[in-house]
Amino acid sequence: MSAPDRGAWVWFAATAGVFALALGGEFLNWDDMEWITANPLVVSPDRKAWLDIWTTADLGSYYPLYFSTLRALWGVGGALEGWIGGNGGMVALWADLGGRALPFHAFNVLAFAGACALWHEVLRKLGLGATGRAMAVAVFALHPLRVESVAWASALRDDLSLLLLVAALWMHLSEREGRRLWLAPLLFAGALLTKSMVFAMAPAPLLIDLLWRRRPWSESWPRALPFLVLGAASAAVAYLSFRPIAAQNLYPAGDLVSSLPVIGATQLRYLGLQVWPAGLAALPSTPAPGALGWLALAAGLAALAGAALLAARGRRAPLLIALLYLLPMGPVSGLLPLAWPVADRYTLLPSLAISLAMGWGVGHAWAELREPLAGWCSRAALPLTGLVAAALALVTLQTLPHWADSRSLWERSLSVYPREWAAHLNYAGVLGGDLELDEAAFHLRVAQGLEPRREVDRQQIAGLLLFAELLRASMPEPVIAQYGQRYQDNIEDGRALSGLALELAAAGLAEPAEVVMRRAEEIGAPPAAPYLVRGTLAGRQDRWPRSLWIAERGLEVVPDDPNLLTLECMALLKMRRSDHALEVAGRLAAMMPGTDPTDILREIAGVGVRKPNLRRPPAGP
Repeated sequence: MSAPDRGAWVWFAATAGVFALALGGEFLNWDDMEWITANPLVVSPDRKAWLDIWTTADLGSYYPLYFSTLRALWGVGGALEGWIGGNGGMVALWADLGGRALPFHAFNVLAFAGACALWHEVLRKLGLGATGRAMAVAVFALHPLRVESVAWASALRDDLSLLLLVAALWMHLSEREGRRLWLAPLLFAGALLTKSMVFAMAPAPLLIDLLWRRRPWSESWPRALPFLVLGAASAAVAYLSFRPIAAQNLYPAGDLVSSLPVIGATQLRYLGLQVWPAGLAALPSTPAPGALGWLALAAGLAALAGAALLAARGRRAPLLIALLYLLPMGPVSGLLPLAWPVADRYTLLPSLAISLAMGWGVGHAWAELREPLAGWCSRAALPLTGLVAAALALVTLQTLPHWADSRSLWERSLSVYPREWAAHLNYAGVLGGDLELDEAAFHLRVAQGLEPRREVDRQQIAGLLLFAELLRASMPEPVIAQYGQRYQDNIEDGRALSGLALELAAAGLAEPAEVVMRRAEEIGAPPAAPYLVRGTLAGRQDRWPRSLWIAERGLEVVPDDPNLLTLECMALLKMRRSDHALEVAGRLAAMMPGTDPTDILREIAGVGVRKPNLRRPPAGP
């Protein structure tokens, strides 16, 4: 096995240098809490967590090597914090470098840079010339689509699995049979234990041997068999691990057939970003179905058929490139239920095929040219590669700051995709943490309006909105906790939630009452409840004409409802329409034999209406 040449080290240094800007990043409120900072498998001091990592599936995934690495890096961060102690200058520097997030970001940068260096060596073993290798690695390593996978702490699984996968391919291409036979599958197994989606790359060694190296089938399949067996086992484990949370995900358009044009448009977007990486954001909106999606699907099938035809005529490289692109794209293309079928990190493994295509295309083009054009192109190759690398690096350096902290992340995402409900939800979390409560509640309401389909997400948004509105009303924390617990306990009980909404309305808590009432209406509230809650809210705001109007509309739906009649009577009294109030009191008295309407009026008139205290908490520092 030959040692890496100088070019590999150059690309390691260049990649690490560009992505070093990620070292000052913080943990983000985009899964970093679930995967790292609040995950007991990572942060628990109990040593039993090591056993749990390898014997349980967490968050719908069996990633034991990933969680082991996270736990080790969390320990490194703790040790560094302890070493820094109370040294003022060191503490400030530690904070500037990202604090406990620093080991994770440093690992990501080094792992990705190492993977790019090894990819250079894989391309060299595949016979690509220096020019083709340089262009291929530049397009892969410095592309801004890599930012999410490198700058996001939770995406460590992407970088580590990529490093192990490329190392497995490098070892598979080794001439030293003894070491290759066991070390290459071992590295591939490590990649599978880091991120299960790598199982889609199990056929890659077989395809490389058959289509690129032109090895006979009888020689190729025994060498590839361990990869295929490991891939099949990992796919089964991934299915069993994911099944408990699969119901939370949906096809992009509700079902597979309706989602096909969405899948086509998504794939077109992925390919377009490889050429023109504009509009990159953490949560890009899923493309809408339409004719363009169907055309993209048809074009993709035609391209695959064309590559197969070329392979039949002896040019097998295009077919290999097409298959290496489609294999890792399959699990995240929308063919399976997936919460977000569009994400930059999904392009990581498919981009290896794009890189190979670029390197092969450049080398193939040089070979086809005749003198003197070939000589001129050879002289221009290095400057052209440098220009491409510089342009990609510049866009990457402009993209990296968007991932520095949660506020920057979601402000960028909403500036590009303002109708993405999850971006509004996460941005509301950032604003709430900074006590910008009005803005947080606004973005929660927007998220609630944009998310009509997924019941689990609608419940989460409604619960968060209730919490935010109670904070805005300056409610004490025990009261917030009590209301929140009652909401969660009765999340499927429309009558109970209607009672809670009325209680909040009677306390003058308008927005929380509306949040709970809307949820009650979704699951089946009593017909009089919405009118009663909203009429009570109007009365608490001294808007008695509106309260009267709401009560009268409610009585059209539910005639003789005693609660609505009481609300109508109170509104008439507040508006000094005593004669009409006495008539309504008479209707109430008729429901309670032996009761005098005048006594009912006297009792209703004695109910005071006090406005709630809506003082906001003091602003944060």
